[in-house]
Amino acid sequence: MDSSIYHNVTNILRSNKEYMSKEPKLWSCFDYSSYLYNAGVADYYYDLFNCIVDGKSIGFRCPSIDVSKSWAVDKRMLIHNCKFHKGVKHSKLDMNRPTATWVCPERSDAITQIPHRHTYAGSHIPITFDVNDKNAGIVEILKRGNEARIWHAEMSIFKNEFRFEKTYPEGDNETTMQEKWERITSHNLFMEFDTKEDSTGERKDIMTEGDLVIREAQKVINIVNQMLWKAGIEAYEWFFSGGGLYIILHRKLNDISQKNNRKSEWTNLAWFNNSIYKWTKWQLEVIANMKKDKVRFIDLDYKKQFVRIFLKAPFSIHRKWDRNVLPLTQFFGSNEAIDLSSSEWRKYIIPKNINPKFVNSMRSEIY
Repeated sequence: MDSSIYHNVTNILRSNKEYMSKEPKLWSCFDYSSYLYNAGVADYYYDLFNCIVDGKSIGFRCPSIDVSKSWAVDKRMLIHNCKFHKGVKHSKLDMNRPTATWVCPERSDAITQIPHRHTYAGSHIPITFDVNDKNAGIVEILKRGNEARIWHAEMSIFKNEFRFEKTYPEGDNETTMQEKWERITSHNLFMEFDTKEDSTGERKDIMTEGDLVIREAQKVINIVNQMLWKAGIEAYEWFFSGGGLYIILHRKLNDISQKNNRKSEWTNLAWFNNSIYKWTKWQLEVIANMKKDKVRFIDLDYKKQFVRIFLKAPFSIHRKWDRNVLPLTQFFGSNEAIDLSSSEWRKYIIPKNINPKFVNSMRSEIY
């Protein structure tokens, strides 16, 4: 791309420091893009979504973007459809939520949010960021940031040859599951741990004063660490999600190149189904050990993974609380060194406190 476009965009964003004095829930669209650029997150995302390893792209991950209330207001999308009133726009934008959320005035269970997973409705072409021209890729990320409150990263790595091919979501039934998995080179296995809901249906804040919940989160880390080490698995990382924890295993542990663990006649579908089945079954042992150690306030979000499943990307901002996703393993230096009772890491879950030097030092090794 014309380098002047990149410099014009970044110069404008560089001049905006006002976002640092605001709570993220009050950010404008311009503030979101400014955060991505000035904090170094856009550069981080370029490598993350393009799967840059040793300077080369080994494939790509698709992002899923949940739009901000600011974007919906700017676009005058104040009224929207809900699933119970198809074709009738009467759900109103909830002005108290930082993520664009429309609520039906007649039904409290009719809530609409918009995850952008493709370039435009109906195309099913995955969002990708120019792997041959970094400046162009960064500009595209910054444009997306203009609308995004939350960034999710897909756990599957697609082969680069499919960057501009239709992805055919599940509901379309235009490709078989085997055809979908044939596009994948590796898939990160993961677990999510969230705080439990109270009697009102709200999740308890993990950062409750007095570290009441944080102590339980540390117990979860200790339990799972011991289980993985006993199983001979050490290539994984912990993340603080803003409202809970998640753990991701290294992509190579579930890669199609794992010849030693793969039967010669297995297709990609058979290989990934086998590993996902074992991982899903193993999570039951995690749940049992959490009960045995009487972990309170936190549950494992028990689920089976599938070909197109997403997790919040590092330094994405939480849907409810103004905190970003922090790579705990990278911050503390190792999985065994993670100590949530310490205070220093808490500074860096606040978006205004991170900068390019810090973000660069947090680059994940497992993606």
